[in-house]
Amino acid sequence: MSGNQNEEFPAPPRMPPISNSILIDAGKQRQQSPKSGVAPHLSTTSIPPLASAPPSGNFTGNLLNTTHDVGSTFPSVSPTIVSLPPPPPPARLSSASPSSSLPRSPLRQPSTTPLPPPPVISTNMASFGDHTAMNSLAGGSPPMDNTDFSSDHDTVSEPPRLPCTSFAPKTLQLLAKRQTHIPVLVLATEAAHKIAWKNQLRLTDMLEGLIQSATSSNSAAAASNPLPPFRSTTRSLQLNWSEIQISFIEPDQLAAPLPDGHAQTLLQQHAVLQSSDGNLQHELQILEDQVDNLLQDNVQDQSNVSDPMDWYTDRQEQLQQVTKDAYALTSPLSIPWLWRYRMALDASTDGLEPDMFQCPALCLLVCTTNEVAGPLETLKSLSSRHYLPPAYQNGLFDPDAIRKEVLVLHDSVDGPAGWSENSLRPHEASLRQSLQAKFGPSASIVRLNSIAPASAAQLAHEEDSDLWGGDGARGKCLSVSDRVVIRKYLAAMVTNALLPALERRVADLNAIVSDRKKGVKNVLKSFWRGGSRVKDDEVAASPSRSDVRYRFDSIESQSRLLADTLFLMRDYDAAQGFYRLVKDDYKQDKAHGHYGSVLEQIALCMYLADSYGRAKDIFASVESALLSYSRASEDERPPSWGEKPGRPLTATPYTRLATRLCLVLTATRNICDDKHVEVGDLLASASSHETSLGAAVLLEQSSAHYFRAGMYRKYAFHMLMSGHMFRSAEQEHHAFRCFTSALYIYRYSKWDELHNHLRSALAAQLYSMDRLAMSLQLYAKLVGSSSGGRVSSKSQQKFVNHLLEICNDNPKKALVGADRMASSPKLSGEKREAVRKERLERIVQVVRYTKSASRVLEIPNMTLPCIDNSTVIVIADETYHSRREDIQSLGTPGPGTDDIWNELTMMANAELRMTGMESPNFDESMATALARIDDPYVQNYLSQIDKEKLRLRSLIRSKKSSSYIESPPVRARREPITVDFAMSNPLSVPIDLSDLQLIVRMSLDAGEHICTNEDAIKITPLVSYNEKPEWTFPGSDAKYAVADFCRTSSGESEDGKHSWRSSEGFNPSFVVTKTSLTLDPESRKSVAISICPLTEGRLEILGARCRLFDDVWVNHVFDLPGDLLQDTRSNRASRVRGKCTALIANVERGMPSLTVQLLRLKSNPFQESPETFLDGEVSHWTLRVSNVGTAAATNVFLKTNLPWISITGASSGFSAESDGLEHGDISNYIGPTGTLMKIPLHKSALRTNDELLPEDSVDIPIQIMTTGNGKQSFYLLFRYELVDDDSETPRYRWLRSMFEVPVLPSLRMDVHVAPLFSAPGKYTLSVEATNLRTDRPDCMRININKLSLASRCYSVESLGGHIAPIEMESSCDWQEKNALHVLVSPTRNETVLISECQLSGYNGAIQVLNAASTEVLDFVRLHYAHDICEQALRSHESTLNQTSSTTDKDGSHPKSIAQIRRENTSSSFSFNQESDSDAGIGHPTSLKRLCPPEQYNHSFSLVMSWSTKDGLHCGQHFKRDICIRPSVKYTECPISLSAIYPESVVADLNCGPAYIPYEITLHNGLVDETVPFEFTIKCPEDFDIVGPECFKGCLGGGDAMSFELQAIIPHTGLFNLQRWIVHVHSS
Repeated sequence: MSGNQNEEFPAPPRMPPISNSILIDAGKQRQQSPKSGVAPHLSTTSIPPLASAPPSGNFTGNLLNTTHDVGSTFPSVSPTIVSLPPPPPPARLSSASPSSSLPRSPLRQPSTTPLPPPPVISTNMASFGDHTAMNSLAGGSPPMDNTDFSSDHDTVSEPPRLPCTSFAPKTLQLLAKRQTHIPVLVLATEAAHKIAWKNQLRLTDMLEGLIQSATSSNSAAAASNPLPPFRSTTRSLQLNWSEIQISFIEPDQLAAPLPDGHAQTLLQQHAVLQSSDGNLQHELQILEDQVDNLLQDNVQDQSNVSDPMDWYTDRQEQLQQVTKDAYALTSPLSIPWLWRYRMALDASTDGLEPDMFQCPALCLLVCTTNEVAGPLETLKSLSSRHYLPPAYQNGLFDPDAIRKEVLVLHDSVDGPAGWSENSLRPHEASLRQSLQAKFGPSASIVRLNSIAPASAAQLAHEEDSDLWGGDGARGKCLSVSDRVVIRKYLAAMVTNALLPALERRVADLNAIVSDRKKGVKNVLKSFWRGGSRVKDDEVAASPSRSDVRYRFDSIESQSRLLADTLFLMRDYDAAQGFYRLVKDDYKQDKAHGHYGSVLEQIALCMYLADSYGRAKDIFASVESALLSYSRASEDERPPSWGEKPGRPLTATPYTRLATRLCLVLTATRNICDDKHVEVGDLLASASSHETSLGAAVLLEQSSAHYFRAGMYRKYAFHMLMSGHMFRSAEQEHHAFRCFTSALYIYRYSKWDELHNHLRSALAAQLYSMDRLAMSLQLYAKLVGSSSGGRVSSKSQQKFVNHLLEICNDNPKKALVGADRMASSPKLSGEKREAVRKERLERIVQVVRYTKSASRVLEIPNMTLPCIDNSTVIVIADETYHSRREDIQSLGTPGPGTDDIWNELTMMANAELRMTGMESPNFDESMATALARIDDPYVQNYLSQIDKEKLRLRSLIRSKKSSSYIESPPVRARREPITVDFAMSNPLSVPIDLSDLQLIVRMSLDAGEHICTNEDAIKITPLVSYNEKPEWTFPGSDAKYAVADFCRTSSGESEDGKHSWRSSEGFNPSFVVTKTSLTLDPESRKSVAISICPLTEGRLEILGARCRLFDDVWVNHVFDLPGDLLQDTRSNRASRVRGKCTALIANVERGMPSLTVQLLRLKSNPFQESPETFLDGEVSHWTLRVSNVGTAAATNVFLKTNLPWISITGASSGFSAESDGLEHGDISNYIGPTGTLMKIPLHKSALRTNDELLPEDSVDIPIQIMTTGNGKQSFYLLFRYELVDDDSETPRYRWLRSMFEVPVLPSLRMDVHVAPLFSAPGKYTLSVEATNLRTDRPDCMRININKLSLASRCYSVESLGGHIAPIEMESSCDWQEKNALHVLVSPTRNETVLISECQLSGYNGAIQVLNAASTEVLDFVRLHYAHDICEQALRSHESTLNQTSSTTDKDGSHPKSIAQIRRENTSSSFSFNQESDSDAGIGHPTSLKRLCPPEQYNHSFSLVMSWSTKDGLHCGQHFKRDICIRPSVKYTECPISLSAIYPESVVADLNCGPAYIPYEITLHNGLVDETVPFEFTIKCPEDFDIVGPECFKGCLGGGDAMSFELQAIIPHTGLFNLQRWIVHVHSS
């Protein structure tokens, strides 16, 4: 159907100049021609009888060289038939003779003599322009009936005319047949036609076939008998027989041009592919395979390539190969269908008025010896002008300028009985002499049909070829001698009649045109020439005048006839000159069609004469000719009102001429070089006026020029448009080919919209061609396309309807397309075919070896609905249940981030290994960093963290080993596994999905048995059930059922093949959930479907399937990327990924499966719980832990990222003694972080052991304190173990739960402690509370309920005047600040006490409690432990990073083993058990750690409890390590001064100045350090101070020193007595 490249014309050879010697020899030859003699074809050679007659001669080869002498075939000159004398020289005009005195040319004087009425001689003479001519041109004659050779004239039927491609060469031709073949008009009687009809041929076709074989270039007879020179206008041309091509035409061919409708039908039929073009079905299959390859995904990840330049080079080579493959589908001009289209295009433009190529110079009058009136009378009547075609009647051709020759045919079998060639009647002269005497010496009689019809019928069955392309059925009655005789006559006719007639025409027309057009005078006259006009006398002289624009007697018509005749005789230079003479006349007359035709001929003349030097002029002429044709076409087809826009159904003649010229232009090689873009633009522009078929041809050829210009996208776009035009013209095969070619380019481009548009057009095309398998693939791709293409909802609905229609009406073809879609779109080549073959073999084996098994149509790898593989998450055991919870009271549940979950898992493992573990082995940097930590709990915790990191790094390194094989996860039997993924609908119409379920393959008994539903194979069970069984499992409300198409292998047969049975009648190995849903247009939805394994084995989740619109099964195969392989260097460089094991699981024994719920306790059941939480809010919850698994659970631990949870009423792990309580932890917390606790499962009296049985649950009361500001991510990680686990390593599982908790601000607490100088040893505690609530618009008051001070040696007392016994609560409204002041006094206690100052309903009493017996400090202790560990962990990581960077910077060699051992010994520490110092320090969450004994006189902790006015929120704020008196370090001046003096003094200053005594006291704020100081008094100017003005001293830790001063004030006023300075040096 296609070729690799266009066949173009090389430049024609330059014509050598003709010397004068040739002219002289030609003249001598004509003068020496004999005037008498008998031509060889007129001889009386006897025709052998039938018995000795040779066969018809329909065989390959030169017929003239087979049985006869070549020299006698073409004689030089017949002595009887004399050629015409040379034409007289043109009349020379003297300068004095006026132009009006010239004799009028006979061509300008039409005869007005009345003609006799035409006798009815031939039945086909009156039917000019019959529709049968179009039928014969279109498809040729129908198959010949080889048995129809009857001798009865009435039974012989008229055969159709041979197609226009019959005698055309099979190579690409530049010129049309009318531009190369000399026309000869044939006027014959009906009896003459019937003689030819006996050979299944028309008379003109028979003559043309014989003359073509006689004048062919490989004819030896033609080479031995050269033609005389032809006298042109300025020179003589030496012609040979191969250059003389004759076309015999009938009168109806000159009646009128082919109608537009008939011409369009002719072009349509010739463009259709025929069986002779090749194996069309095979080529269609090849195209389908190419489309199948192009439908695969073209995704190339550049990140997987080590060298980007190599990737770019490979990509460019791939694109080059793609463009070559696309161009290989473009039709060259030499392809058979396009060659036939070009021939039909030439035939459809024959007989048009602009050119005069079909004006015959010779008319052949033919009759038979069977004529009723006799041959002489018949020929006389036949020579009347009434029988000339309409072209001679309407003034287009001159009826007096045609030469006539006569020929009488005699049928050797069915002719007159006893007829003698020498006498027609006994008493009359011979017929030949009568003919020659009446019609000239060229008149002749030829015998034909020497073979009887019976013998001809036998020959038709034996032979398979003939001269006329009839497969041996044509010309069977013509013997070899018959053919030789007719060829002799035709050769003599060419030599003695046709060429002299052409010479006469050229001479006469040259004289007339030279007289009227040449010379300066004619040039000047042409300047004032008007448009086309017709004189009145000419109108009167032509009674039969028609719409011919230029009559034969006009100078324009004469010039054009002369130029066309010279062009036929290959005198291109002379023809070009005459074309240029008439060109301007047509332009002035605005005869656009004539003007364009002349420009076309000028371009052809220049190309044939000199194509190399005038390429630019040729292209300009062609471009102007196309423009003129376009204007003429617009004139022929004026716009009509109400006409619908679009392509015309038929093309005008000038449009077809423009199309033909475009094809001629694209066939010229040297003209199109370096102008491919311009040529492509011309062809694309010309296609806008054409019909769908013509536009398709032009667009395809224009795309070829764009390809040669390197414009590949433009090439693809025009191929796409060409495909649409072919589809509109109902040329299905061509449309398929063009769409496929464009698909090559658009698949590798980023034009998603055009790509989808192309696929939709190709799908519709294949659907109309009944190629439903490939159409199914395309529609399946289209309905799932999510990018590019703005397709209307109506078109999308049509895609879906066609898809469903293919599946329902043509299931077998749909299965073929479904099998092609079995492989992943990412595979290509051999891998794709291997996957398809493996799947098909698997299906065939099941159907073959299983009774009642049949296939069900299922479209694999369907993208509707579109499932995003990147969103596929396998949710098993704990993760599954956490996603099922409906917890709305504690923020919003979320999945969390993997980094935080991994960090929590690592910390939990480290804390659980802290007890009973041996000292881990660390490198030098880790050991040194841990040795700097004093806290043994924290030190042990960090060591386990380091060990866990080492283990994880070792695990990562082991994955890089070539021997590492990742094991799939282990799942529990009868525990659901859920696959969560995002599903979207890319269409603008809703889609209904039903029976959405997973596709699973499960291997049992080490692979001996298999249970799967991966292929849509229906196996009818032996027993049918009315109700299908369902399964439910604890912890889930979902219902499970047997999967559709689920089957189980029943073992291997004797030949090693599996037999299968349906799982509906037996116990299935797994059950699935089935979901039905509707996806709205362009929506996206998260879907979760589950599977529950019922037996142990290896489980593999393959994908998901559902029924689309409850009609067609579709499936999607999950394709998850695996981890990057690090085992080899090449894998690391290429970023090769391994197989993903997320969808694979090893199903083993039952396991516990816990679920958790947080239930908020309401103080008021009629009041709704708030959805927001405040900073510091403490709420009461119930933690409900349920076991929905199949085994008991134990050792349940909870790890959180924030210290928010405290178990209510949980006892410590120590005894009830005071010291033990202060050392113990709280809320069963295990590690030092304050975020790991053990869940007590034995709180109920009915449960004595620490186990949670299946289908059992336990409620644990807890408190949650929310802290922070903004949205807080609260992670809860549960760890639990299997009871009675026989394995060496305990089997445990994890449960994740994460909440996004919005925390809003509540209060801000500021604390300030100042010494009370009036009471040494006591301090004033000032607490400021600021209301910062923003959770609601009103009622935002906060009540401060109480203050709690925790310390060993300090307690709270009331400060007189500041806290009064009042009944109302202490509160602050929004944006208000409330200050509370209390007195802190020292006490001496061995235990930590809490002194509470009740502010709500205060009665003046201070309550003192033991801190170990209350839960007020629980969250203070948890936050304290958490902060210490977090700070130590950050410091430890910073130290390790600094050590690592220092080592890398120094570049020193590694230390020896002895050095490492010595350093480790010097900084050794034990991780095995707590030392004595550890017991003295206490647990990080203990009271002793919060309030250590050695710091009893340094700090205390303060807790402020509050609640909102509406009672919905209550909580607490606390401050730790509030310093009373610092020990050593202090940021401010450690010396404080206080003075005692009267506030005002009244004195009589007349008696003298006033003396005011006052006392100054210096206090040392430090407890354990002596502070040296220097005291200086700054003397004022307005009064005097009496006392020590400057001295130095030292104050011990906590000491004070007082001394007295006296101020002397001389006058009244306000005086500042504080005029002293104390200097304390920092050293």
